[in-house]
Amino acid sequence: MLAMQRRRLEKLEARFGPKGEPKVALRCIVSCIGRPLNLETSSCTRWLNSNGSITECIRLDGWDTNIPEEELERLIARFPVQVE
Repeated sequence: MLAMQRRRLEKLEARFGPKGEPKVALRCIVSCIGRPLNLETSSCTRWLNSNGSITECIRLDGWDTNIPEEELERLIARFPVQVE
């Protein structure tokens, strides 16, 4: 049933959805100060908004002010966008 719903959603998005990748409208980064950053135990929740934009909440397990943008993007890409 879930696979059927996913295919239906993909067909609807292809027909009516925004062209190209959705734009991130809001990115909230929360980190735990006082211990070294551990990206393996960090997490991210991503939502597709009704206007086609994405909201992201990134929970970093630890603290690092020098995390490269590419590394942060790889972390975020590990987590799927939730469609409500």
